[in-house]
Amino acid sequence: MMDALIFDFDGVLVDSEPVHLWAFAEVLATVGVTLGREEYFEHYLGFDDYTCLREAIRRHGAACGPGKLDELVAAKTRVLQAHLAESIPPIAGAVKLVRAAAGAGVPLAIASGGLRREIEIGVETIGLAGCFSVIVAAEDVRQTKPHPEAYRQAAELLGRRLEREIAPRRCVAVEDSPTGIASAKAAGMNVLAVHTSYPPDELHQADRVEADLSTVTLELLNTLVS
Repeated sequence: MMDALIFDFDGVLVDSEPVHLWAFAEVLATVGVTLGREEYFEHYLGFDDYTCLREAIRRHGAACGPGKLDELVAAKTRVLQAHLAESIPPIAGAVKLVRAAAGAGVPLAIASGGLRREIEIGVETIGLAGCFSVIVAAEDVRQTKPHPEAYRQAAELLGRRLEREIAPRRCVAVEDSPTGIASAKAAGMNVLAVHTSYPPDELHQADRVEADLSTVTLELLNTLVS
């Protein structure tokens, strides 16, 4: 049986990427940058807020000093959190899978490039508050995905909480992006990917790829553990 099940957040537990795009586009417009869907999904998906805004501004040649960039990150956070608190749909099968894993006693964590407050609001909105023993968010790491820090930290924190070793090779990570898959793989974990954000052929480094979580069971996830 797997030692732990660790989820990314955006695009894995909640269908939030369109909301992120809308929020990014709104704040970037204030500095003269027009961000479209194709550009966002091709170049910035999976980035933390600061990196996404910085790279979009650089790509478009807009003028924006460090102080202004911090203002844009804060504005994007306010816009997104207001929307998340109103309504955000879960990815198909996510709620059922998390509850089944929690009921079976599988240690659960989130390792995401999103901000902690956004993750907490989203988890509460879809009815999964209290299911995750550990949340590793953007504020908790020095190096973002594809660096393995987030997944390594999630396993270490779960181990401390449970007072036993959580072996990365016996963990399953659930991801939706190439950078997320690379992060989990670099941490030594097995990966199930869902093609909610990228086409299946871009997720080939995962151990298994599914359309969403509606057909994913604990039995299936346990077959991925080495």
